[in-house]
Amino acid sequence: MAYTCLFVFLKKTKAIDAIKHVLVSKWKWAGHIQRVKDERWSYIVTNWYPRDSKRRRGRPLRMWSDDITQIAGKTWARAAMDRKSWLLMEEAFTAKCGPYNKY
Repeated sequence: MAYTCLFVFLKKTKAIDAIKHVLVSKWKWAGHIQRVKDERWSYIVTNWYPRDSKRRRGRPLRMWSDDITQIAGKTWARAAMDRKSWLLMEEAFTAKCGPYNKY
């Protein structure tokens, strides 16, 4: 019930859902960075895989791209090259990783 009330409130006030906005921005940024032609720092940092780092016992390694990998698969960097299919997956990303869906 609270979930529906929130959307009615957002529709009436024309406010944006901040978490959905963040997720859409993350998805678009990931696609943009993968389509960059040269080796910029943003590309290098996004694709960096910490092979030698360790976390405390009991805490899993978590990377920025883990949320994207859940939707687009392990080859998400290759999938981002096709803009049309990448934009179609954006809605699935915001729906699955949204604040009201537990994964």
